[in-house]
Amino acid sequence: SRCESYEQFLEMSEAHFNLVLNPECRAAADDLSERLGMPYMELKRFYDPERIHRQYSAFFKVLGLQGENNENVKEGNASETVDSEDAAGTQRNPREDRGRRLLEREQRDYEETIQVVREFHRKHPDLKIAIGETLNADPFELSLALASGGARVMEVFGTVAAESMPYITRLAQISPQTRFYCNQDPSMMFFRGDENEICLALGKDAAHYHPETAQVNWNEDRQPFGYAGVRKLYEAMEAALGNPADSTETELLSGKEADSGGQMIPQPASGQVHGFRRHLTPFAPDQSGAVSVLYALGGMTVIVDAGGCAGNICGFDEPRWLMPQGAGAVFSAGLRDMDAILGRDDLLVEKLTEAAQTIRPEFIALVGTPVPAVIATDYRALKRMAEKKTSLKVLPVPTNGMELYDRGIEAAFLELMKTYAGEMPQDISAAVNGTCDTSERESGTERKQTPPAIGVIGFTPMDFRISEDAAALKKALTEQGYGEVLIYGLEGGLDAVRRAASVSRNLVVSPAGIAAADYLEKTFAIPYETGYPSGSADGDLLSEDGLVRQTEGSDRILIVHQQVRANALREQIRKDSKQSVTAASWFMMLPEMQEEGDVSLREEGDFISLVRDGGYDLIIADPVLKRLVPFYGGKWIDAVHFAVSGQAPAADRQSRA
Repeated sequence: SRCESYEQFLEMSEAHFNLVLNPECRAAADDLSERLGMPYMELKRFYDPERIHRQYSAFFKVLGLQGENNENVKEGNASETVDSEDAAGTQRNPREDRGRRLLEREQRDYEETIQVVREFHRKHPDLKIAIGETLNADPFELSLALASGGARVMEVFGTVAAESMPYITRLAQISPQTRFYCNQDPSMMFFRGDENEICLALGKDAAHYHPETAQVNWNEDRQPFGYAGVRKLYEAMEAALGNPADSTETELLSGKEADSGGQMIPQPASGQVHGFRRHLTPFAPDQSGAVSVLYALGGMTVIVDAGGCAGNICGFDEPRWLMPQGAGAVFSAGLRDMDAILGRDDLLVEKLTEAAQTIRPEFIALVGTPVPAVIATDYRALKRMAEKKTSLKVLPVPTNGMELYDRGIEAAFLELMKTYAGEMPQDISAAVNGTCDTSERESGTERKQTPPAIGVIGFTPMDFRISEDAAALKKALTEQGYGEVLIYGLEGGLDAVRRAASVSRNLVVSPAGIAAADYLEKTFAIPYETGYPSGSADGDLLSEDGLVRQTEGSDRILIVHQQVRANALREQIRKDSKQSVTAASWFMMLPEMQEEGDVSLREEGDFISLVRDGGYDLIIADPVLKRLVPFYGGKWIDAVHFAVSGQAPAADRQSRA
């Protein structure tokens, strides 16, 4: 990784010997050994000084260093083996001198490390420790090393493999109280450790389970090895135990990490693991957002996967799947693993053709998942091949399964508008624009002016109730003077989308709709605005009188939802008051719609810190977020957000039943 050019990299073929410091490199070392006759030795990361000593002894033996007599020191090149006289006139070999110094240094390091270990355990007898696996160590080897020194290893969080068993067998003999937990087990989301039982947590996962105890993360990119690694670890543990409250100020502790330039990089709050969810379920991913846009348009939506992603969408992320009006046509590509990995596009096109002949959809949508993203599937080629075979329009939505739902909504709306907007027949255009009534024009009677139409972009069941909210939204816009309300992707099918180029204005009700609205404005000169009409969703919550009534007496308010809806609530609250209102979201936060103090949430700890430090006396958010802040004692108004909790509001649950 330090080679500055490809030519310099090729010089590595001239090496006589390789060291493997990570098991993942073993395959490369085997290849070099077979092709170039280049032997190698694997040095593992140990924390027991005795194991390190034995490993170095074996290494020195390979180098030909056998001890004080240096009987097996191999001859070097001519420049290295030229004899020289020492002060006493005795001829010495420079290579032998270097070998002797190396052996002496190893012995000194070994003795110094033994002393550091003994002193630490003498100072902290019966220290109770929890050890995780997200650290630069084998958790089982480290557990055995610490237990052998005198520590009481109470918990080990790690995945047991065959190579772990020798350590576990020995650990069972000297530390029978040690308990093992597997981080991959779903039940760990309910794990509650006894803080009184643990004095020190090693590793980010152990720190997560014991956030109030002294912590050492020990997972920096630049990590000392061998004896130096052992001494540094014990120094870090000593620092954490000496002043746990300030442990985040130490480079090797939980609060900060060092970058390649030695600068300190602020890290998440102590015990917080990036992306780890202890209380919240994963939010809806981008492919689910894309399906929510396409679901009711009469097309055939195909999830390009080997099986699995479609089940998650229909079983968890699409509330209309079990509704009485019937399920949409959502299919898994169902490719075999190797077909998916190798990108057998011809097989997918054959399946698409056969399915299209059976159900005769309006279009075919190809929604991406991690597999096609990893193998770089060419969606444009798939589109051309499938359109040629099926004579249907194909809408590629190259989601990757790694983004959140709003990115999928954004991509699907944009593809829809690029494909269908502007296809509306000319005889309907005038009516949509509000010029005249078509029936009167055909009969030759007097022209009658009709109200203009408005399009709504970004309305999906991920953010809104698809029945009550849609009806209330249409009612509110009609009262504002619009004659027809086209809620794209929800009502009117593809005909509504085809007429999108002829509405008088667009209303964007979520940040995910901005891209499509921009396209329509640039292509067809249709202006748009973002917002949500007062009183058009959630009954009393968003009704003008109801919301003001529920927020009376609250000086500091926090709203957590998608950005447009949160802003709409804030504007409504401020109509008759000067309350301090903060908007926060787990999803898109566009700078042009943010106010000073608004918060973009990423980790569970972000929300916990926001509530703990914000001094809010009212929170408007999905009720599932209450799990994160059991300490909060203020008022809470439920604003269900399906993409966050996967829980449909009461009205939708009844319709599904």
